[in-house]
Amino acid sequence: MRASTTAANLSRQPDPGPWSMARTRAKHSLPLRVSGARRTHILDGDATGGGHGPGRGTPDKSEFPAPLTDDEIIAGVEVLAHDLSKYPGGVLPSVGSYVLHGNIKGVRAVVVVNLDKMDLIRKAY
Repeated sequence: MRASTTAANLSRQPDPGPWSMARTRAKHSLPLRVSGARRTHILDGDATGGGHGPGRGTPDKSEFPAPLTDDEIIAGVEVLAHDLSKYPGGVLPSVGSYVLHGNIKGVRAVVVVNLDKMDLIRKAY
């Protein structure tokens, strides 16, 4: 996996901003994070798909552009997952699957959050 491992990059976390328990009905612990398994799925691919990281060359898959690093992509995915304006009524529901559209450093992105699964952030491309 191609990722920067400097202490500064590893310690950076997206600021959840107005994200708080008062604004959610969810049963999940906050903040939502991309698990190691889902990071691998999103960036490198696995048996179920994925492989959207820059330079991966996964056949028939969209790819994030090379100027974005793996860490920037995952941080952007987490920021999109925390954007309450993307959810019905501006509140994180307790169940269901949601397809969120947004931008990561000016690049259009789609993030799939499934609140019925243990790994809540399921996909991004």
